[in-house]
Amino acid sequence: MIKGMMCKWNIELIRKDYATPKNIPVKQRVYQGDSWSPLIFILVTAGIIHKVKTDVEVGKETRYRYKLIAFMDDLKAHSPTLEGLKLMTKVIEEGAAELGLELNKKKCGFYTRETEGNVVTAGANGNSETAGIEGDVGTAETDGLEGDEVGDEFLPRIKKRYKYLGITQLEKDIPEENFARMTTKYIERTKKILQSKLTTNQKRKLYNTTAIPAGIYVTGNLFPAERVASTLTRCRRIDLEVRKIAVNENIKTRPTANARMYLPEQIGGSAFRSLEVETCIQYIRRYVYLMAKTEVADAKKIFMAMHKGGCRSPEYTKEIAGPHLFSS
Repeated sequence: MIKGMMCKWNIELIRKDYATPKNIPVKQRVYQGDSWSPLIFILVTAGIIHKVKTDVEVGKETRYRYKLIAFMDDLKAHSPTLEGLKLMTKVIEEGAAELGLELNKKKCGFYTRETEGNVVTAGANGNSETAGIEGDVGTAETDGLEGDEVGDEFLPRIKKRYKYLGITQLEKDIPEENFARMTTKYIERTKKILQSKLTTNQKRKLYNTTAIPAGIYVTGNLFPAERVASTLTRCRRIDLEVRKIAVNENIKTRPTANARMYLPEQIGGSAFRSLEVETCIQYIRRYVYLMAKTEVADAKKIFMAMHKGGCRSPEYTKEIAGPHLFSS
């Protein structure tokens, strides 16, 4: 059934000089936009991961201490040795080729603590790692690398940082840089929406469905060296900037209470969503999910290990929700 769906993939070309739209079939790679695409990406990536995990040479070279993480068509690999990383990259390329895909080396990179030797460095999951690869299989674009060099390496070498799923990181997230970048883009997007010629209802809907989700994706997935309350204070400042823009665009008047901007329309509010409140909800939602779902027990262990390492974990989120929500 999946193959049948893939055979029907096509791009529709519409031109004024064409009486009817022209259908152009997709002959290779995975079409992005079809409802089947996420499932196919997962199935394809699973096949590549299985090939790496069952490769005897990879196991011997890394002493079975490697890690391979995938999200859709994005792969991250960690190895205790650089040679192990090179071997994993080779197997990933071979596995992708068997499925008609290729490793997009322009969007890949690797980093090590030292260019030679096997130096133990602590990973976020508490295991040892010395080398990592981040990149893409197929057609999806990543945000790219910063400070990379190609040279004679098997992949571009990452010197400073890279972006994985929109979050700037190296061995772990870089909270301050991510938050500053998010804040700048968030305010820019908000100004573009609220200063447009759309109606107030259209502006609200666009803000609630684009700016807010993009903001909480960053605030809800960073692990800064601060308490949750401090992060929420930052979000509160961003909400303040948004209200100032709303006042300038006559969406909110100065005498109007700030709370009315976020209250539902049914009780006289403007129904705008608050970044502070939505971020808090995101923390609680993640905590509840990790604590309640047995199928994510491994993820729960990783979060707890991060907490022991001084990083933020669901334990901090429990303080927001209060003892009543999590009482047994």
